[in-house]
Amino acid sequence: MCRTGLLFLAVLCFKAVTVSSSTCGISLVNSEFRIVGGEKAQRHEFPWQVSLMHNGQHTCGGTLIDDQWVLTAAHCFKKRRHSHQWRVVVGLHDKQMINPKNSLPVAHIYRHRGFNTKGRKRHRGFNTKGRKRNDIALVKLKSPVNINRHDARAACLPSRDENFVKQTCVVTGWGYKDERGNPQRYLQKVSIPVQSNRKCNTWFKEKVVTSHMMCAGYPRGSKDSCEGDSGGPLVCKANGVWKLAGIVSFGVDGCARPERPGVYTRVSSYLDWIDKKRQKSWMAQLLH
Repeated sequence: MCRTGLLFLAVLCFKAVTVSSSTCGISLVNSEFRIVGGEKAQRHEFPWQVSLMHNGQHTCGGTLIDDQWVLTAAHCFKKRRHSHQWRVVVGLHDKQMINPKNSLPVAHIYRHRGFNTKGRKRHRGFNTKGRKRNDIALVKLKSPVNINRHDARAACLPSRDENFVKQTCVVTGWGYKDERGNPQRYLQKVSIPVQSNRKCNTWFKEKVVTSHMMCAGYPRGSKDSCEGDSGGPLVCKANGVWKLAGIVSFGVDGCARPERPGVYTRVSSYLDWIDKKRQKSWMAQLLH
């Protein structure tokens, strides 16, 4: 068969694989209700959460979206782009108890080419009127992971028209418990409401949150993501299924302060980018 025919079949197969993940967004643990004002998650309550480790140190969170791809924030790879220096740890709850079998090598890092940062300090939680545009990256694992395990599953991607405003969602991570800088040993979770971009920009007194971003938090503060949670998931549950609404990106003037909600990359704005990157990688692998 000619190469054109193979490519056509490859595209069809890719589409079939990416839309048929009926097990995405399912946690086998019933939920109760860099995380400020939160609580320890139950073991494997959020099985799509991964730790991105750079030279053996937890650096960012990430989200499994299928058996070989992790979605995270582009700023996690600032000056740290060499894939061989990174490992993705799946099924992790206690950072001090890592199963070597769950520490997976990285094949490639795809950072959005349009990513840029404005602000004096660039880590989540301590920006001064900072903002990150196109703060999204894909990490491809060298080998697929079994995502039908109780401790490693994929989160569902949202549809294009979902904005999750007024929905209470959950952000998870091992980040700082407070601004004083106390990273957590165990995975933490916190429930926060998604606010409209207009409301958040009113609180910020300028247009910080663009259409490709979203914000979540309480007017009074007290609950938020923080330093060390970068790249991790903001997931929203509907009909028993968890969808990846946002990626922890940045904050303004600290963590969990009144009228200073966290800002997240809006995943629904990047569905085409995600599909194109995965499809291009898949076809390149097929042709080699």
